[in-house]
Amino acid sequence: MPKVPEGYVEQKRNDILDAALAVSRSKPLHKITMKDIVRASGLSQGGVYAYYSRIEEVWLALATRFDTGIEFEARFRQLRDPGLSPAEAMRELLRFAALELEAAMKSGYSKLAFEFNAIYASQAEWFMERMEDHQGTSPSYGFAYMFEQMLAMWRGWVEEGRARPLRPLEEILMLVQVSLSGMIREATLEQYFMETGKPYDPQTQVGLHLTALMEGLHISVSTLLGLQADDSQEQSRTRGEDIG
Repeated sequence: MPKVPEGYVEQKRNDILDAALAVSRSKPLHKITMKDIVRASGLSQGGVYAYYSRIEEVWLALATRFDTGIEFEARFRQLRDPGLSPAEAMRELLRFAALELEAAMKSGYSKLAFEFNAIYASQAEWFMERMEDHQGTSPSYGFAYMFEQMLAMWRGWVEEGRARPLRPLEEILMLVQVSLSGMIREATLEQYFMETGKPYDPQTQVGLHLTALMEGLHISVSTLLGLQADDSQEQSRTRGEDIG
């Protein structure tokens, strides 16, 4: 048998996932079938099924590909620079999250993820088993990793006396999780409605103001963490005025 070139399998998988993502941008997820993906990929049915045997595997692979493409591990190494204040570290992390959310919206992944929630809920056990298997071999990726490392970073600040939280750290983390989830949900819904021709005021579009919203979240989190005072809040206020 001829030798398969290095990277061939990964390239084929990515070709299939690219086709699936393209289909998902123009068709509701629950109406997409493996036949749609076969047709969009230009491969034979056997060529697609050799890599993905069911549609759920495709959606999970797409989600994983997006998550593994986020360099959170490298970002946290930078944020542990002793010359960086806790407040500024939080600002940089939230700015990074804003950029990733914007990238998700532009790529169409936010729409896919939004619709994927219903599919995930209907087959939670199947998805959980496969997600746990993947995280066991490659745990350092995605927003779950970001939240885990964020909490560890906060605990380190508390131990060092650089943070005096006003509320339990887990509660503050939940605020960040819910806030980020709400931003991407609202921004994604805006995309849905704008595709139907519904007018939106640019001043109230969440998707256009993610950076400004992250600044507000930064101030809230810094206050709740009781971070040592520096010029961060003044910088946030100035940036907010510039945006407005």
